[in-house]
Amino acid sequence: MLNTPQSTRAVDADANPQPQRPSLPQRLYAVVKQGRLLSVIKKRLKPLVIRVGQSAMRQPLLKRLALGGLNYMPGLKVRLHRILWSEVNLSPRALAIYSELKAAIERQSLAKSEKQAGSRG
Repeated sequence: MLNTPQSTRAVDADANPQPQRPSLPQRLYAVVKQGRLLSVIKKRLKPLVIRVGQSAMRQPLLKRLALGGLNYMPGLKVRLHRILWSEVNLSPRALAIYSELKAAIERQSLAKSEKQAGSRG
């Protein structure tokens, strides 16, 4: 019994140490160094903007105030509209229907272009 090798967790842990996750300052430094700071900020803010925007669109007074204020910033208004009404925010069923519709439109336009090419030649 003394001669049988036993595997202990301490020995196994020393053999394959778990990689440590970088600290927040290290991750922030890496993001800034790679020039990805704006994209990271946008990625973190987008879900918040979507939630706030969708809740504001459900309340008529808040919607009127928001749209009135955004009239002074047309560029921001366009970007927010694109975020709030993008296909990413659709339910899975609506996204499937939208994808099918896009595919049908594409097939129809291809059929038209083939028909026109066949009638020319």
